[in-house]
Amino acid sequence: MWQRVVSLWPFLVPGALCILATAALFAWRATRDPAGALSIARAGAICLLAILTLAAPTVLGRLESGHDLYALAHREEVVVWGARRSVWMSGYFYNDGRVREVYTFEQLMAEVALRPRLVLCGPQERPRLDQPALSLSPVANGPRGTSLVRLSRRPSAPEAIPAS
Repeated sequence: MWQRVVSLWPFLVPGALCILATAALFAWRATRDPAGALSIARAGAICLLAILTLAAPTVLGRLESGHDLYALAHREEVVVWGARRSVWMSGYFYNDGRVREVYTFEQLMAEVALRPRLVLCGPQERPRLDQPALSLSPVANGPRGTSLVRLSRRPSAPEAIPAS
């Protein structure tokens, strides 16, 4: 949690400065002209709202759970292996429900044996896909270390034809 807050500090500082300046000006003005202090509070609220409006898309983009991954899928079915549920469940919304979870490496290999697949895998599962028998092409990296890759089996070398 703390790491997430620290990474967002450039967006938190302008809002904090706006609040501090508004509070200081309000306190100063309230002793002299209480009605005028309300106009300062209104201006401070408008300033804070403008800062939040400008910062919100960037902040939400960092916390997004998978929109960019599924935009690259182009509505093709995505097989999920080991990715966090919060990441792959967004595929039901962004990829029209074309997301299916497999639980074991053997289930994943059975899927890939049929045809090449888009695979969303977690950070612990990704190194296991680097095998000579598999063709792997990265498509995108997602939040929390997830990777979207196109996975297929490499054609095996033909057997040597015995001489007659």
